Amino acid sequence: GTPKTKVFFTRKAGYSEMQGMRDTMEDALIIRENFIDGVDMYAVLDGHAGSKSSTMAAYALPEFIKSFSPNEISRAISNLNGALQEARVADGSTLTCVLKMGNRLLSCNLGDSRHLIVRYDGTVLPLTYDHKPDEPAEFDNIREKGAFVADGRLSGVLATSRSIGDFKVNGISSIPTISEYCINESDMRLVLACDGVFDVLSNEEVGALVSMDPDPFSAAARIRCVAYSKGSLDNISVVVVDLAGIT
Repeated sequence: GTPKTKVFFTRKAGYSEMQGMRDTMEDALIIRENFIDGVDMYAVLDGHAGSKSSTMAAYALPEFIKSFSPNEISRAISNLNGALQEARVADGSTLTCVLKMGNRLLSCNLGDSRHLIVRYDGTVLPLTYDHKPDEPAEFDNIREKGAFVADGRLSGVLATSRSIGDFKVNGISSIPTISEYCINESDMRLVLACDGVFDVLSNEEVGALVSMDPDPFSAAARIRCVAYSKGSLDNISVVVVDLAGIT
C-alpha cells in the first residue's frame, strides 16, 4: 500500500550523501515532514570515532521533541544525551537541526556542521556558528571546566567544543545554540551540511551552487559532488529545503 510516512516522499526537501574518502560512513540525516502537528524537521549529524551516536540520534531525537519551542529542543537534546549515555556509546556527533512551522524556523546547533539561508540573489545568511575550541567564548567555557585546547582540539582530541555523546572527552559541552528566524520573500532555500562540505566550500560558494539549480535534490547532489571534487577528505552530507512561497 501507500506508505503513511513522508520521510523521503517529498519534493520540497532533497538530500545527498557519500562516504567519500573515509573508511566508514558516520553521518546521519533527519528529514521528517509533519512529524508533530504542522512541524517539519531537518538535521545533519556528523559522527566521529564511530556512527552509534549519529545513528541513534537520527532515530531518537524526533521522538523526544513534542512541541515547537526552544525550551523543548533543549529538553529533547538533554534527554537524547541521557539515552546515549545509558547506551554506553563511546563516540560522538555534531548536530545541526531546524524545526519549521509555517514561516518560522527554530535553529539548533552543536559543533561545526552548519545550516544557512540561501536567498534568490545568491547571498547567504548563516543561522549557526561553528563551536570550535579555540573560539574565544568556547575557549573560556573549556577553561572553566578545567580542560584544555591543544592544536585547536579540545583536550587534544576533538576539533569541536560541543557535541552529543563524547562522554569521555573532558570539557565537552552538550548545550546547543538555539535561535529563531522568520522566513521572508527573499529567502529561497535552507541548506544543512556537515564540515565535509564546509572544509572545502565557503558559505557563499554553497549559496551560489544552490541558487543555480531548480530542484532541491539535484542542488544537494551538486554540493556533494563539488565538495568531493575539491578534495574533501570527510563524509559528505547535505540537505536542501525549498522555502519558496512560505511567507
